[in-house]
Parts: sequence; C-alpha cells; structure tokens
Amino acid sequence: MSLTIAGPDAPSGTRRRGRRRLKRGADHLVALGPFLLISVVVFHYSPDDALITARYAANALRGEGLVFNPGEPVEGFSSPLHLALTVVLTALPGGYFLLKMKLMSIAFGVLTLIASVKLVRAAGLRRWARLLALGAIGGSWALAVSSTNGLETSLVAFLTTLLAALLIGGEHVTRPAVTGVVAGALAITRPESMLIVLLLVLAVAVRPDVRGYRASLHWVAGPMLAVAALVVARLAYFGSVVPNTYHAKETGAVEGLVTASRYVRKSQPVWDTLDRPGATAALVVQFALVCAAVVLVHRHRRALLPLAAVVVGQAVFVLTSGGDWMRGARFLAPLLPALAVLLVIGLVAVVDRCLPGRGRTAIGAALAAAVLAATCWPVTSAFSPVWRTASFDDRSLVEVGNSDFDGASSRLWAMGPDLVACLGPGSSVAYTEMGYFGFARQDLHIIDMRGLTDAEIARTAPDEARTFYGIADREWFDADSAIGRILTERRPEMILSFDAEPRSTVLGGDYLLDRVVVWGPLTPLGVYVRKDFSCG
Repeated sequence: MSLTIAGPDAPSGTRRRGRRRLKRGADHLVALGPFLLISVVVFHYSPDDALITARYAANALRGEGLVFNPGEPVEGFSSPLHLALTVVLTALPGGYFLLKMKLMSIAFGVLTLIASVKLVRAAGLRRWARLLALGAIGGSWALAVSSTNGLETSLVAFLTTLLAALLIGGEHVTRPAVTGVVAGALAITRPESMLIVLLLVLAVAVRPDVRGYRASLHWVAGPMLAVAALVVARLAYFGSVVPNTYHAKETGAVEGLVTASRYVRKSQPVWDTLDRPGATAALVVQFALVCAAVVLVHRHRRALLPLAAVVVGQAVFVLTSGGDWMRGARFLAPLLPALAVLLVIGLVAVVDRCLPGRGRTAIGAALAAAVLAATCWPVTSAFSPVWRTASFDDRSLVEVGNSDFDGASSRLWAMGPDLVACLGPGSSVAYTEMGYFGFARQDLHIIDMRGLTDAEIARTAPDEARTFYGIADREWFDADSAIGRILTERRPEMILSFDAEPRSTVLGGDYLLDRVVVWGPLTPLGVYVRKDFSCG
C-alpha cells in the first residue's frame, strides 16, 4: 500500500491567481496571528544577557575594539552576526537600547514565521496538515518568548528555517548563491550552527534523486568561506576558535546529559501547569510521531531529510551543553519549525497507515490536539504583558523582565548599578551579573566572576565550579581558591557575589562586608569593599 503525504496537485494555470494569493495569505495569517498575540503577552520577558552584547557594541563604536573591558580581547558573546547587527542598533540615536534589541528580535521572529510558511509549502503537506503545522509553529509560546528576549535566538531560527526550506524546495540547485549566503550567515551566527549546516550538507548529499549532483553542492562554498574567515579572525583577535562562553560553561559529559535531560523536560510548555507527568507525556507523543516521520522520510521522501538534520543538530547541542537557565527553551526554538513539520508528517503517517477507517477521524483529531498542546501550551512563567510597565527604558525593562523567584532576579539586576554608585570612572568591581550592570556602568572595569567575559576565570576555575550558566565558585572567598587568587591579584575596589553565604571578611581579611542584600529565597548578595578603599 502506498502512502501519500502530499496534497492534491497544484492549481492549474487556468485558476485565478487571486485564489492562490488568498491561500498564501491564510497560511501567513495562521502562522503570524498567534505569534504576534503571544508576543504581546510575553513582551516584557527580558533576561539582561542581551546587554552584554550591547556593551561590546558600544565599545566597538568608541574604537576600543571587540572587548567587554578595554584592552582585554575576550569573546564573551555567542553570535558574531548578532553583534554586528547590535552595533548598528547601538549607533542609532535615542537610547532605549534593550527595547531596540527586543524589537529586532521580534522582527526575526516574524521572518521565522514567513520562512516557516515557505518550509511547510516546500514539504508538500495536505491543506489541513499544512494549517496544523503552521498553527503549531505560530502558536508556540517557546518561539514567541525566544523572539522577545533581545538575544540572537530568533535570528538563528530564521536562518535555520529559511535554509531548510531552500534545500527542501531544491533552490540550492536553482539559486546556489542565495542558498550559500544564507548558509554562510547561519554558520557564523552561533558555534553550534556550524554543526547544523554540516548535517544539512550531508542530508542533501545522500539524496539519490538530485539531478546534477555536483551542481547541487555549489552552495556549500558559502558556509565554508564564512567559517574559514571566522576561525582565522577568532584566532588572530581572541586566540581561540570558540567563544570564551564555551570555556566558562564547559561541564563534564555525564553532568551535561543530566542537566540537558532536565532542561528538555522543563522546556516543554506544559511543564508550568502539568509538571513532570505532563512534560513526560508530551515528550513521548512527540518522540513517537517524529520517529514515524523519520521512517517515512527515509523510505519515501528523502528530499525532507533536512528537517531531521535540523532537529538532530540542535538536539545534539542541547544534550552536550546542558541548555541554559532562561524561560522559553531558547536553545530549542531554532528547531521548532522543522520539528512541527515532522510531527505533522508523523501524524499523517500514523493516521493513514496504522488506524482503521472507522476511528481514523477521531483518533487523528486527538493526535492533532496533542501536537498543538505539546507545542502551544501557554508558558505561564514567561507571562509579562506589554502593559506591565509604562516605561521602556533599559532599567524598567530589566526590572520587570524575569518572573523567577517572584521577580527577585529582575529587581537584583536593576539595583546592581546603585550598589556601586560610589565608584568613579576607571574603578574596578567583581560581580556575577554582567548584563544590565555592565551596560549601565560602562565606565567601570568589571571582573566577571561567571567567567563569560573573563578568559582567565573561565579557564582556571575548578571543574566543580562549572555549570551550564558559567562559573559558580562556592569557595571564591578563600584567597587560596582559584577565583580567590585571581581576585587577590587584581584587587578590585568592590566585590558583589551571592555564590556563598555573606561573611564579615573575605580573601584573607582584605575585603570587609559592607552590606547584605536579601533578594529572594536563595543566598543573599554580599557587597564587599576593599579595606583600604573608602566607599563613603
């Protein structure tokens, strides 16, 4: 028995163009409508990490180079392409830097949805299956949250989805230059994107039905040149082939897998309301449908192998990195469009081949509902509507941007600059929170105790201090510890940390406790001043 996942033949040339445009418009509406509505109710979710990139951009515009601290070339950002775009935004007058970055992020989210329409159409799904896939993508809270955080996530999602659509649609043969440019841009957006591009090359190479095999791989020159140029530039400027953030977040293989499994489970939208059982059920349903889809694609539609390549590539990265701490599962967002198409293909396969005719409609509807629930369930922890604050300056956006610990994290980020108000330009301070703090006090030399923007801390910290969000040394207060020795040598005027319980003196008595900030249910923040420095 043959299996057909494609819809009816394309409309004949005698049909009116208006009808085709109407269908395309409906496809875009199904995808963009839910996305824009969800973006409104999660708009203020703003981790302050984007402002790390903004500080790099500001230093570049001042002629200091790609540095967090002048004179210290350390790649503490993850996306060269996103940094280049941020430089342009920072050069625009008027302030409101985080707002500009969030709007740019949303714009790439919109482009991701437009590319998703192209992807779904290239996959040749039936009309109802096409609408289901687009509804699952457009209604994804994870994608919306990841598109309002001001980071590079939606840029990665857009380029990944567009490249997959070009390859599935055969445009790498008819438009190799365009495909090569898109692939090259993706390859320099994030380090793991290189793996995705490589897997996409392999997915195209194993297709037996490609006419003009050599011509079909001409586009590969784009990412090869882009990666070569980036590696040379990194080695020449930063002395490393990967960003410093990867050294700071480097964990053991076993610990990474354990953290990643927790991250994937908690990344399921149903986690906030249905907890572990709901998340497990969602993962089981998705895994089963994706397996059915991969079997079908391998046997009948190898042109769709790029879908599997995207999912596998991003999943490998998550499993090896352990994920991160932010809401919305941003590291899974780039694979959501490809995953949604695979889920729908798997659903069609199950309905057509495995279900009896009498119960097919009811069970198919139940599976469709399960797909929508697994992808579109509200992420209530990221609920932060646009009307939550009347102001859109950087501090206001940061102050209401994170619901963790009843918003305590956001309030701590916002008050950071106030805690060091006595420090004048050129002073030095060590702290663990680099985002808003570093951008608001660009006149300070900042020692990043997380190691994200500090190469020495990232590479010398003990293994037990390494986490998926950076260095967290519980013994930093000891002058004989790895971080303690660095702080003792550099002698910052102030140290702010909640990695250990506050104590009256630290680092052999060289620093005295100035105040304690209770900011949530976790360890209070200790503010220390060097004993020979007056912060009056």
